[in-house]
Amino acid sequence: MNAIKLAILFHELYEKHAPEFGYETKDETKVFKAHTPNGKLMIKVCRDIQKHVKIEKI
Repeated sequence: MNAIKLAILFHELYEKHAPEFGYETKDETKVFKAHTPNGKLMIKVCRDIQKHVKIEKI
């Protein structure tokens, strides 16, 4: 799974579970948009996570 798809999945699951923890995201970040600062940050974090996962598999 590439970093963008992972970020989208993460975002969807985060939005799904946030209310269970009493958290509501800002209206401007409820929908994942890869071109926004928030979207770019999520993609970057997912890329970094993928690097760590690859290192642990070696």
